Amino acid sequence: KDKRELTALIISRFDEYYFENNMLGEENPIEEDTLLFGDRGKIADSIVQRCMEGKHSGIFGLRRSGKSSVLRAVERRFVQNEVKYIHIEARSALEVIDSWKTALYDIARMIRICMLELKQDETETRAEFTERLRLNSTEAEYEKRPSQCFVEDVRHYLQEKKNFVIAIDEVELITYNTATSPMWQDLDSYKGFWGALRDAGCSLVICGVNSTINERSTIYFKGKTCDNPMYERIQNCAGFSKTYLPSFTDGQTKTMINTLGGYSNIDFSQIYVDINRAFGGQPYAVRQFCAYLFDRVKKHRSPHEIYKVSKATFDGLLLEFNNSDKGIQLFNTILQHVAIYKDEYDMLKRIALSPEKYSSIKHEEISLIDHIEKYGLIEYDKATFFVTFTIQAIQEFIR
Repeated sequence: KDKRELTALIISRFDEYYFENNMLGEENPIEEDTLLFGDRGKIADSIVQRCMEGKHSGIFGLRRSGKSSVLRAVERRFVQNEVKYIHIEARSALEVIDSWKTALYDIARMIRICMLELKQDETETRAEFTERLRLNSTEAEYEKRPSQCFVEDVRHYLQEKKNFVIAIDEVELITYNTATSPMWQDLDSYKGFWGALRDAGCSLVICGVNSTINERSTIYFKGKTCDNPMYERIQNCAGFSKTYLPSFTDGQTKTMINTLGGYSNIDFSQIYVDINRAFGGQPYAVRQFCAYLFDRVKKHRSPHEIYKVSKATFDGLLLEFNNSDKGIQLFNTILQHVAIYKDEYDMLKRIALSPEKYSSIKHEEISLIDHIEKYGLIEYDKATFFVTFTIQAIQEFIR
């Protein structure tokens, strides 16, 4: 009956909605730059710049460390800068293929589709669409001369286009030492596939757990050996840091959780340092704990007042979270892909289970902790050889 009354009701409902809405627990990849915290935006900018220069980049890190969010930020910048690219999900597009030669044919086909800006009609068969693409080589020809066909086809499709990017996500699924498919474990497949990608003249953006494919000039695996076509070809996205995707600083974590919490009038200014150190600056872990804390203190909050989380509340809920189903699920998620690197994961377990024995690392064992340190799970002093966990709860979880 009264517009002023209606206005008050609407504003009150918005207050209640934000009060209820736990943005801290969001698990999907970030789709807008305003919510890209830390140095993630700067990292995306640097990757795009390297692609414009024809260089290759890697986005490496733990599961849920923000790789997909950074990759999507990179792709948004490609669109803004009119850089042509294709995005390849290794899990769906490459992992299940029975031949690396077919994989190259499919990628060349994707490049052709991108350059022509065509889409397959709903009534059109794959064969009819392929006919319309007028591909330079057939799939049968790729069986005989895969690398030559791929390099020639890509150059033909790109014409004078200087910058074209091939982005591959979850690269560990098609890397010899971590793939489950016998075809991708074969070194001939590895050498042929990556050698062709390297020689095609496109910039590569590789997204995955770690940079194994970039680190060894000669590969030995299952009794076979080959030269590594990708050796030192990829620049880590966080080249300025000892980590892969770098952990958040205290200030970056404060900005992230107070921005997301601020929509709901919850403030972490008294405890952001404690939270960041408890979870090693891992943004996903920080947000999951804050989301848990958000739900646990909800009954003490009111929609129109800022709730400041105290140190006492943090201390009490940290222990509770670490032993909760939510906490256990978080630690499983963090370690899920680390565990596929068996030697490194065994070393991580030894450090966790026998800290008195592995408080310092022997020189010959340093290579085993290289990736673990870059993930941000441990801190290692190269002068004294002492090592410690950056997330104590991970150590307790492994125990």
